[in-house]
Amino acid sequence: MNLEGSKQQDLQNSKLKKLKILSKMSAQSGHFYSTKWLVIIFQLAIYGMLTAQKDSIERRNCQATFIHNEIKIDGKLDESEWQDATVYTDFYQKYPLVIPKANPNTTFKILYDHSNIYIGINCTQKHKNVIQTLKRDQDFFDSDGISILFDPYQNKSAGYLIGCSSTGVQSEAILTSMSLTFEWDAKWTVKTEQHDSGWIAEFKIPFKILKFNTKNVNWGINFVRNLSGISQFHVWNKVPLQFEGTDIGYLGNLEFKELPKSKKTQSNIIPYIKGLYEYPTQEGKAISVGIQTKHSIGTNFNLDLTANPDFSQTELDQQTTNLSRFSIFFPENRTFFIDNSDLFGSYGTGSIKPFFSRTIGLDRNGRTIPIIAGARLTGNINPKLRLGLLNMTTAKTKNTDAANYSAATLYQNLWSRSRVKAIFLNKQNIGDKSEDKYGRNAALEFTYINKDGSILVWSGLSNSFKKYYNHNNYFLLSGIVYNSKHIEAIFDISSVGTNYYTDMGYVLRIDNYDAERDSVIRRGFHQNFQNITYKKYYSEASKFNLAGIYAENFIVFNPDFSFNERRTETGIFLEMKNGNTSNLSLNNEAVNLPYPFKFVNDEQSKNLEAKNYNFSYIDFEYSSSNRNKFNYNVEMSYGGFYNGTKLSTNIGINYRIQPKANFGISYNLDLIKLKEGYGEDQFNRLAIKAEFFLSKKLFFTNFIQYLDQQNRFTFNSKLQWNFAPLSDVFLVFVDDYNTSRFRFGEQNQARNYSIALKLNYWLDL
Repeated sequence: MNLEGSKQQDLQNSKLKKLKILSKMSAQSGHFYSTKWLVIIFQLAIYGMLTAQKDSIERRNCQATFIHNEIKIDGKLDESEWQDATVYTDFYQKYPLVIPKANPNTTFKILYDHSNIYIGINCTQKHKNVIQTLKRDQDFFDSDGISILFDPYQNKSAGYLIGCSSTGVQSEAILTSMSLTFEWDAKWTVKTEQHDSGWIAEFKIPFKILKFNTKNVNWGINFVRNLSGISQFHVWNKVPLQFEGTDIGYLGNLEFKELPKSKKTQSNIIPYIKGLYEYPTQEGKAISVGIQTKHSIGTNFNLDLTANPDFSQTELDQQTTNLSRFSIFFPENRTFFIDNSDLFGSYGTGSIKPFFSRTIGLDRNGRTIPIIAGARLTGNINPKLRLGLLNMTTAKTKNTDAANYSAATLYQNLWSRSRVKAIFLNKQNIGDKSEDKYGRNAALEFTYINKDGSILVWSGLSNSFKKYYNHNNYFLLSGIVYNSKHIEAIFDISSVGTNYYTDMGYVLRIDNYDAERDSVIRRGFHQNFQNITYKKYYSEASKFNLAGIYAENFIVFNPDFSFNERRTETGIFLEMKNGNTSNLSLNNEAVNLPYPFKFVNDEQSKNLEAKNYNFSYIDFEYSSSNRNKFNYNVEMSYGGFYNGTKLSTNIGINYRIQPKANFGISYNLDLIKLKEGYGEDQFNRLAIKAEFFLSKKLFFTNFIQYLDQQNRFTFNSKLQWNFAPLSDVFLVFVDDYNTSRFRFGEQNQARNYSIALKLNYWLDL
């Protein structure tokens, strides 16, 4: 399974790219005692930072004007209330350079009544609109648009993004200090209107969809404008070049005279009904119903309840060729679990997670395990303390017992942007299919971020609790990031005991496959990752935006600190004014292979012996700007691979018929040629996607995947009709073939297909 980072925010910003490397590679070295001392050293360093830190962040101020009459949302801003409201302007260009008084100009006004916030924004624009899609929440930062960032508690830890494209396609997201998650859903209204010199966006945002303290009349706020047609981003409150425009630490101040007293409870009910036909066997029910409810408890808490949830309309996992020695993990894409996922899923690192929501309701192969019911409570106990509670129960299947999954987490904000957090996890099997009755984890982590965001330090520990495994059951981590305009440096270490189990999470490399004995052997490890990057920014007159050079090292040790493997990479990258990017790197890997292994499918070839290997290769990647209707990316790698060579190519081509359709095709080829007797092989992956936007409410998506490593061909077709706000009808067809067994004209078990018709309706109470 393939673990990807969360959706990208500002795709042109190199900091995000490097932090993704951190999240994927972090998990790093240190024995229990050495890591313990490193944690203490980091904490002493933090104390020194705290005593010397000053807040030098520029924070602009704006005021919301109270009105008595409700505003008609039509994109015109012609009511008298708009005419009397204060106008705020003078945005900064955020990218490719930070420049005051950004051109073209953007202005905004803010009104509010007892129920809603109204925001009117006038965007001057000379270039033609770039619209990637008409789907809600999709590719938001790749289209021309505007977004508003809110931090109602002003704790610089969690907030909201509400935005729209220049043609009024809506997007909303949960904003945290480390991520941006677009799978949050809420009912609000926006209308856009084109005019001779640009466009206007008029927002109506109900207070009831936001969590806030009624006594706190000052909120954090910022505006981020995407100008994809000229590859720029603008912000109202200044954000340094090395940080994302959506950085929650750089919001300005929004003042209300008084906030409304919300009802104690606001509720939404979202029932669904689904008809399903499956071939060759009807494993699921032909007709099924389920429900999800959302309850706002006061202005601080959300309670989500679900019974028999269904995710048949969810996008398919994008398969990938795996030429590593370990399993890979697909990201979570089910909306119920992504909503407020930062509370539960932010523990650990990208390759070691105490909690990973795909363990609930899905097996390791992505097959569905029915969920009977679940509940989640999230919110703020006070402005600095967040709470998350989760409980889900899955049904018994042919291969698995019923199970109950529970999670409880607390986030305590400290100082300006730092926090300490703790989580307890419990999976309890209900039945007699397995002697493994329970798996539990407890974790405590501390994160320090200085006021300007240039220093990030973290440390943490986690223990697992499982019958018979009460030693070497720890996970320790620590790290530091320094990020200035020109220099970025990362140092990250962690240590995992052999008996650290994560029944509700995963550990990437703890399971080692022995091809000689056809068995999996658990081994703990110590890892560390270091990276240093130098970035140079160019003037407005240059053809270049950004160039840089970097060096990084990733090393793994066995439990006894003997050498396991190392990867060293040095490279250069370049970003052009026209949006094109390129990267060239030289890589060297050293591997002390612990057990015999085979990468090729040739049964007659020999396994690679358990011994030391050292090999080097070169990587090159080039991507054209996705603001172009026709865009492409090419990635190539060639060089050594254990005792032979490997050639890898990845070509992607996309064409946009704006705003009616998107077409994309990607092809991956991997050629492995080992020494004589050890085999050679070729692996192919083909993915084709065609999206048709018949209107802003009717979409037709088709996705084809072929992966010969798994002998799998899949076709997925989905028709979606958004007949009311957040209410949809889906018609989904999935056809799946085992290509090694399938024969045309024959009825056999090599083909499985299903047709589902689903209706869900969002009802406000």
